[in-house]
Amino acid sequence: MAFGAILGGLSLVIFPESFIESEALKVVNLFVTPTIIGFIMLGIGKARIKKGKATVRLEKFAYAFLFAFGLALVRYFFAS
Repeated sequence: MAFGAILGGLSLVIFPESFIESEALKVVNLFVTPTIIGFIMLGIGKARIKKGKATVRLEKFAYAFLFAFGLALVRYFFAS
């Protein structure tokens, strides 16, 4: 989660404004996007295992979710 938060902070330098204007959608995005990212990375990890390739922690659902959640959380509170 810490690396996601750091990347979220760095993203504010490039994109200081939020891409989503609705407050309700910002809250939904805070949980839906990390969940989707978690499943995508899980799928990538499973595909790599099938091919006999090494995986990294980010290719597990929990790690990917926490990384994306940390990024989204920082952007939620600090992007204007």
